[in-house]
Amino acid sequence: MSKIGGFLGLKYPKRVEALILVNCVCTSAGWIEWGYQKANIYYLKNRGMTSLTVDYLMWHHFGRNLDHYSTDLVTSYRQYFARLQNPRNLAAFIMSYLRRSDLNVRREGSTVECPVLQLVGSGSPHINDTVELNSRLDPTKSNWMKVSDSSGLVLEEKPEKVTEAILLFLQGEGHLPSLSYLKWRQSRSDSICQTRSNSLCVQPKETESSQVPGRVDVVFEGEPVGKEAYAAA
Repeated sequence: MSKIGGFLGLKYPKRVEALILVNCVCTSAGWIEWGYQKANIYYLKNRGMTSLTVDYLMWHHFGRNLDHYSTDLVTSYRQYFARLQNPRNLAAFIMSYLRRSDLNVRREGSTVECPVLQLVGSGSPHINDTVELNSRLDPTKSNWMKVSDSSGLVLEEKPEKVTEAILLFLQGEGHLPSLSYLKWRQSRSDSICQTRSNSLCVQPKETESSQVPGRVDVVFEGEPVGKEAYAAA
């Protein structure tokens, strides 16, 4: 989908003010990828989901270092891929991806004129592809961001960092001027700290007990101020 956005920005520069691309692959498939994908397509059409296809899907989303991510997350995705319905449809989708063409973008020549923000996870298998695209774009209009501690599923794993990057990028281009970044961070912090009534919330408060070393005030929200509990830090 990111590549489609690249084609749109390249063909209709006056209609696109900015591009946000995630794990964008700008090159066509090589011989090794072509052979590997052909094997996947054959098995999907004739045998359904196999371990070979599941391993490919896991690599496509997480890269090679699966042990760097949550065991529950990796296991859930592996089970989901193994139970995929309609493997022939997946084979057709992989064939379409295999037939992709080169974006034909060059820094000196035909290039994307609008500002571009590229996002990629630090563990994504598509890092080199995004670096290749970044080398073809105008350096004065290209922004490349690698999100730490994330796989290829950067939108799902790090939504806060992605939102922050997109917000700052759009504001740098003159969009969303009324949205304050500091207020957004504060509202996000407040929403995380907000709890239900009668839940425990640690609050700094100037009381006599606050002078006791190693002690903090723990106030029950929604209760009278006099009903306080003190807990040792």
